[in-house]
Amino acid sequence: MTDLNCESRLDLPLADAEERRPLLDEGLPGDAAQRGPRPRAKDSFERKRSDADPNDLTVQRWAVVAPRGRDGDQLLEVIAPLIRLREEEQGAPVTVYRVPPDMDAREAAAWREAECWRDDVPEDEWPYYLLLLGDLHQVSLEFQQVIACSAMVGRVEFEGASSEADLDGYAAYAQKVAPSSPPGTPSTSGLATGRPGAGPARHATGRLSAP
Repeated sequence: MTDLNCESRLDLPLADAEERRPLLDEGLPGDAAQRGPRPRAKDSFERKRSDADPNDLTVQRWAVVAPRGRDGDQLLEVIAPLIRLREEEQGAPVTVYRVPPDMDAREAAAWREAECWRDDVPEDEWPYYLLLLGDLHQVSLEFQQVIACSAMVGRVEFEGASSEADLDGYAAYAQKVAPSSPPGTPSTSGLATGRPGAGPARHATGRLSAP
């Protein structure tokens, strides 16, 4: 047994619940904490670059999550126009993640750390926007809930009459979105209101929709 200087050692109040005795016979060397792996500089679950334009995909990044197997291959193929558009908008390849079905919350959290927030990928390449493809039996609801705690998550799902994926629906969606957002075109929005009338309606119209 090594005799450690009491002033330099780390004594941890850890005990075995069944044996009711300390887990460690003695404290750890004082420099033990220095030798361990350092935590990430960014320990928040919030991955958004809050000081940047939320619509700037060159900063925020966009990625796709598809089920593993042939179903996922087909979905990725039919939304290819949308993926190409996002690559042009963010100036970088779109990351495509493939996930197994029926993931629970614990598995989803482990996946997020191992795949989405990988240590070997710079943080500025971690995606803030994630598009899930497929139904809940392909990409689970638990997975969506876990990922939505730290990213902006959307799901696209089209089902045909036979309860199979409606590939034409996916393709139509991708074709509709892609031509409507040509790269470099600033986004615009419109707001329609009813006639002002009197009282609260006139007041609201002046505050919310008037230039």
